[in-house]
Amino acid sequence: MVLTLTCKRVVLCTIVVFVAVVGLVGATMPFAFAQSYVNSQTNPIWSNTFSVPGYSQSGDAITCGVKSLQVQSGLVGTELFGTVSSNQPIDFWVMSLAEINAWSSWASKGSGVTVCSKASPPGSQVNARAITSYSMAWTVPDSQTYYFIFWNPGSTSTTVSFSYWTQ
Repeated sequence: MVLTLTCKRVVLCTIVVFVAVVGLVGATMPFAFAQSYVNSQTNPIWSNTFSVPGYSQSGDAITCGVKSLQVQSGLVGTELFGTVSSNQPIDFWVMSLAEINAWSSWASKGSGVTVCSKASPPGSQVNARAITSYSMAWTVPDSQTYYFIFWNPGSTSTTVSFSYWTQ
């Protein structure tokens, strides 16, 4: 599934969504590409290494360097732990779809920034800026669909490793 946000000044932000579905007995059914599980004594949900493209601009058309992982509902009240690492600084956010839409609207209505700018979203559950390594502990607050967002503000592609699990 590809979500496309069209914003002020012909800004195009493509969020490639990788889906991890958690079953009733803790089994996972990952989609989109091959994956591997965390090798630990925790309850792994998803682990993989992937590339996040860099920011680019051609005239008024701007393409964001962003990828995201969608976490399905059914984890309300569950504390999720995770690690993020990359070979150049990235931003890592956890946002609901409603927060993503509000950010898109905010960014395109006179805030002085575009969705592709390096400004933090006004609403996010986790907000880690300019990181090459990050450890996450976050509790899913409600039944909305949430996304782990990997934002590359640089102009070159970066490699990101991400794992998350429960304990």
